[in-house]
Amino acid sequence: MIMKQILCPFDFSAAAENAVEYASHLAKDFNMGLFLLYIEQIPTWHGAVPMSGGLLPYVDELALAAQQQLQDYAFSIQQKFQVNCTSDVRAYALTLAGALGEEIRDSDVGLVVMGT
Repeated sequence: MIMKQILCPFDFSAAAENAVEYASHLAKDFNMGLFLLYIEQIPTWHGAVPMSGGLLPYVDELALAAQQQLQDYAFSIQQKFQVNCTSDVRAYALTLAGALGEEIRDSDVGLVVMGT
């Protein structure tokens, strides 16, 4: 099996930064890309997501702020470790495990490295 990309879920915590450093070494050693993913969880109530006012504009603002911070961090990782490092912020109305499962199923991920 050829692994092309390492997925590293990222939440700006010390544990996530440690996981990114470890994943960066793996990416460099095995000539793989590194993808940092911030998952914005959209709370649901009995399967319903509020659509007017309230929550969604707030989630959008948080996601935009996280997007810029994550892009800056990915750029610093790319410079420090000389690896191809990309990033994205995605919103899911799922659990973290469910969102990661979707990402793994739908992308070119060969390995997941995450902090605890």
